[in-house]
Amino acid sequence: MTESDLKDRIMRALRGVTDGYFWRQGATPYGRSGIADILGCWDGRFVAIEAKRPGAYTSPADGLRDSQWRFLRNIQSVGGLTLVTDDLDQVLSFIKENA
Repeated sequence: MTESDLKDRIMRALRGVTDGYFWRQGATPYGRSGIADILGCWDGRFVAIEAKRPGAYTSPADGLRDSQWRFLRNIQSVGGLTLVTDDLDQVLSFIKENA
């Protein structure tokens, strides 16, 4: 499975199990560096999910750029929810844990 396939599966799962609003954030010439792949609002909280190629992520040293790490820390510092994942089941657990 590619990273893009994982992002598609995550989006389908989020639509199926939450009442939130989520979108895939694409890179643009005018965007900020480090923005997570999937953003949204769920249960009044901002959510940022960074998806990595399955099997490629075990720790921040395995693939998060400094700008991605900073973005996620900034979201957490103001009460948002963040997740870095390479596994759809982890996303489903994340949703259940934060419901």
